[in-house]
Amino acid sequence: PSCQCRRTQVLEEDAWVGELERIIERDFFPEIPHLQSQLEWLQAVNSGREDQMLQAQRNTALRRAGIRTPLLVPTPKVLPPGGDG
Repeated sequence: PSCQCRRTQVLEEDAWVGELERIIERDFFPEIPHLQSQLEWLQAVNSGREDQMLQAQRNTALRRAGIRTPLLVPTPKVLPPGGDG
């Protein structure tokens, strides 16, 4: 009988979750890297800080190359109507 045995690689939970996030983003939300770059650039321009603008440009280039990078500036908190935080 022909046995097609595949080697199973057991991942740590954090590595597994990270890989699952990457696959979901790639398959269902391919526009996320572009939107992250756009948000990061707009936040850097609004800050007026040249160093943030340069870093945003670097991150955009890395994202275009397929390398995931975190956002420089956290996204603003959205409050519910009538909420004060």
